[in-house]
Amino acid sequence: MKTRMGGAVAIVRVAAIRPFTRADMAAACASTYEEGWLAWELGDIRPLAWRGAVLAARGIYLVDWP
Repeated sequence: MKTRMGGAVAIVRVAAIRPFTRADMAAACASTYEEGWLAWELGDIRPLAWRGAVLAARGIYLVDWP
């Protein structure tokens, strides 16, 4: 598997985690749906000016930046 790097764009607070439904697809810009997926409701979204590289994979990561 090739490692891909992406860029962090914001710090957010996860307000809730709940089952993903077909009704969530438009808001999530999703093109597919599978049972068992989770929807993360995000709040307190703070854009970052820092543009360091971070691992580009699904998940939550702790990132050190200046």
